[in-house]
Amino acid sequence: MDGSLFNIRGFESKRHLTLLTVWDLLFADDAAFVYNSPDELQIMMNKFSDACIKFGMAFSIKKTVVMSQGTNIPPKIYNEALDSIDHFYYLGSTFTSSLSLDRELDVKISKAFVTCGKLVSNVWNSKLLTLNTKVSFYQACILSTLLYGCETWITYSKQE
Repeated sequence: MDGSLFNIRGFESKRHLTLLTVWDLLFADDAAFVYNSPDELQIMMNKFSDACIKFGMAFSIKKTVVMSQGTNIPPKIYNEALDSIDHFYYLGSTFTSSLSLDRELDVKISKAFVTCGKLVSNVWNSKLLTLNTKVSFYQACILSTLLYGCETWITYSKQE
């Protein structure tokens, strides 16, 4: 408490806080662009395709998709309209244009059900395993599959 163990002043930022809006997210092999209007997105797609040409990068137009809200006008790359989707899966989560959690929960429940089914002969029907061991399997395999990513969910009573 006397400040000899931790110098709290050292943890305080010496810089001012600035707000930053992220418009594109770049990953190892994926890019996500976030824009407010179809025109802004089209401008970004043009810049993106120009940069790919300049650096000799190739990307598949067939694998490039758009998920949008409030518009039906997909952007074009090389004068080809991109496919429009209403949901996609990424890193174990489901993203939807309606921002509904229903599809995500359906996917999680079905994956947990499949996992449960795979354990029927080796775990659930086994007379060699104790009830505590079976509960441990349930918690480790089924609950973890069902609840993966649940920290970010905002559920309604219907979904619960």
